[in-house]
Amino acid sequence: MEFGTKFAKSLRKHIEASDVLIAILSKTSLQSQFCAFEIGAAWGQNIPIKSVLLPSVDPSLLQRPLSSLNFHKWEDTSGWVQFIEEVAAVTENDLRRGSARLAFLSQEIAAFRA
Repeated sequence: MEFGTKFAKSLRKHIEASDVLIAILSKTSLQSQFCAFEIGAAWGQNIPIKSVLLPSVDPSLLQRPLSSLNFHKWEDTSGWVQFIEEVAAVTENDLRRGSARLAFLSQEIAAFRA
């Protein structure tokens, strides 16, 4: 068995079992072969990809399939609630039961950005 085979097999298994892939897009992650593998594997299996673009990343650096998908900008505090709602919808989580948590999270994000 080649070095790293277990890791790659485990990673593939977890991607296949995912409801959604959340990609944190930094300059480093965009250069990572493993990140590209994970994103490509999710895209190839029609697993929804929800991306968060860090402030240091210019959107023009995104390549396919990321360049064809919507992304959330890290510094967009008002967009975090929508991002969480989209992930919840994909994973079939009912945010109505967690609306207090969602409001708290929204306040925390706003405080973090202040």
